[in-house]
Amino acid sequence: LMFRYGTMVTFPSITWPSHNTLGTGAWSGHHDIVNPVYYLRESRQTITPQGMQFDTARFLADGVETLYEAVHRVYGKWDGKKGALTASINEPSARGAGHAALERRLVCDPEKLRDVTRAHYDDTHPRWREEGQEDIYRYSRIDSQGQAQALLLFGDDTLPPPMFTLQSFFLSDAVGHDYGPHHDAVRTALMETDKRIGEILSLLEQRGLMDSTLFVITADHGMAPIDTK
Repeated sequence: LMFRYGTMVTFPSITWPSHNTLGTGAWSGHHDIVNPVYYLRESRQTITPQGMQFDTARFLADGVETLYEAVHRVYGKWDGKKGALTASINEPSARGAGHAALERRLVCDPEKLRDVTRAHYDDTHPRWREEGQEDIYRYSRIDSQGQAQALLLFGDDTLPPPMFTLQSFFLSDAVGHDYGPHHDAVRTALMETDKRIGEILSLLEQRGLMDSTLFVITADHGMAPIDTK
């Protein structure tokens, strides 16, 4: 299903504030992550969540509940025998998730994660390095690592499949920023991302999870729909 008239992104439409709005349903002025860099008056600190990337969930306001926390409030946390497993895969909104890559909590085996990630390195399109786009090449490899996390979490017979997963793919965002929204490189990025998502969907189908899974596809912001020529 789609919203007939679209939706309006939070303000500012920047990664860390917007992703935490997606993960909580709260405006950035309520969840307290208000910019890539901002000042905490209580502690007189200038913090940079987007620059830090890791371990930034602590900046989220205490009175705001994340979607992971809501799931655990209802179903409990996975304790090895019962409860729900939740996963934040390369996702800036991570507080409360049982598996949270950006909070250094990995449910899957780190060695297996490295092996599965390397096995998908060929999915990275050669044009990124050929065109000197090292940052985009790095984002593609990060997406391979995110794909590997999903494959391990949903493919592990010793774990229940995550009841709720929030996963971010960053390649298309990086390409849109660096090449512009009308460049043909965006199509390359979408095809590369589509391949990763397709493999995850194939695994879910193999495990009989497709009919019981709700998929929501969203973004933290868009690109300006204008022709700059």
